[in-house]
Amino acid sequence: MFNVDDMLGQHGSHRTALPKVGEAVRIVAIAFTLGVGLTGPAAANPDIWVTVKHVLRFDDAALTEISMDWTFDKYTSDRAISHFDADGDGAFSDDEAKSLRVEAFDPLAQNDYFVQLETADQAIGTSVDGFRPWIDGDLLVFSFNAVPQDPVAYRQGPVSLSLYDRTIYFDFSFAEENFLLVDGPFDTACRFRIESGDWPLEAHKKTVVLLCGE
Repeated sequence: MFNVDDMLGQHGSHRTALPKVGEAVRIVAIAFTLGVGLTGPAAANPDIWVTVKHVLRFDDAALTEISMDWTFDKYTSDRAISHFDADGDGAFSDDEAKSLRVEAFDPLAQNDYFVQLETADQAIGTSVDGFRPWIDGDLLVFSFNAVPQDPVAYRQGPVSLSLYDRTIYFDFSFAEENFLLVDGPFDTACRFRIESGDWPLEAHKKTVVLLCGE
């Protein structure tokens, strides 16, 4: 597994929000903030900030899995940990992790967990497995795998990956270090770019694009 920073053109964080409210996301936001009032589209800023790390996993022919760590902002983490870490021991037991998943992670399935994976001509559906919530210092982390419904033959054209919430509640940005790693027999003739998405990802200001043979 290696860091692909030297294969990138540019990267950074960008925060954006569109005034469209998804009820499932609103429920999750309320679960996280434990009843702190959310005012819907009138709120000018996101309620939950998430920094993300990706590990893209490859076999000889295809992108087969995307492992993610979502690290939540301090305020969100404090509220969520105090609620879901019922015994206060700084770790989630199996029962605590199950409760957190049911209340705060599984509802995001209605939004495909915000994972947008596209090739040049189609959207690629993903499923989620290996979900594990944990506490890094005083911050809440969700670790999970997004598995394409079909392996993505990445050498045949550009592949785009983004995390994007069209509601006002979640804002995703890249972690400052090691936000993009690769694992497996990756073709080092390929390159990554971080750029604004093309249609249908035109609203996605930070999209990971994998290009081969260009």
